Amino acid sequence: MKTIKLFAYLFIATVLISCGGDSDGDAGPTGNSLSATVTGDITANFSASGEIQGQQLVQVTLTDSGVLAIVASEGTGNAMSISIASYDGAGSYSLNIGNSNTATFTSVNTSTFETTGVTAVSGSIEITVSGDTINGTFSFDGEGNNDVQASVSGEFSVTPEA
Repeated sequence: MKTIKLFAYLFIATVLISCGGDSDGDAGPTGNSLSATVTGDITANFSASGEIQGQQLVQVTLTDSGVLAIVASEGTGNAMSISIASYDGAGSYSLNIGNSNTATFTSVNTSTFETTGVTAVSGSIEITVSGDTINGTFSFDGEGNNDVQASVSGEFSVTPEA
């Protein structure tokens, strides 16, 4: 059930990102980046920025209703998403269970195509804003199926589309 929930979060975040953008076909801002270190039952040094075959590896949307969604992929199947439901600029945002803010990390074994992921159960996101750029650090403990546990920490720098 947790796997379904994890993929549902990733799907929703991807849909939010895909629906954003302007009407002239611009791929959005370049220079968005997200990196993370994952330790525990899953280990990874995740880093996403730039694009592959015209597809931005870090996509960001800030909706009119105040949802900040960041979806990042390394292009190898590993992915991370962060969503702040009531984004209100610089400050601290909680990632506790029962909170509407979410963060997930998913790892794909490229030889078996088996996915393993964790969703934040405790932690926080710290946001600073510099002009149109949103910078942040995050740290969370995550849990997944079959008692998978991992700690995830990292940083991002993104510019939502106007």
